[in-house]
Amino acid sequence: MLFTPDACANCDTALAIDVRGLFCATGCRETAKAIRYARAALRDGRLDDPEVMRAVDAKFVWARMGGYDTREEQLSIVVDQFAS
Repeated sequence: MLFTPDACANCDTALAIDVRGLFCATGCRETAKAIRYARAALRDGRLDDPEVMRAVDAKFVWARMGGYDTREEQLSIVVDQFAS
């Protein structure tokens, strides 16, 4: 599959004009992260470890559920620190 300009790098959906980045949503970004993690684990042999395999499965489950936006988590931590 070739990269389509102005389309999500994961699902090829057209990106809204205000989207900055390669992905249309957190789920697509998390799917790409999970794929990179799984490939790295396969490359260095960690994928044979049952714990790593469970981690890979969990990453894909989170991605399919829409992802976990770590940027929002980081923002809330910064806001909490600033408020106290």
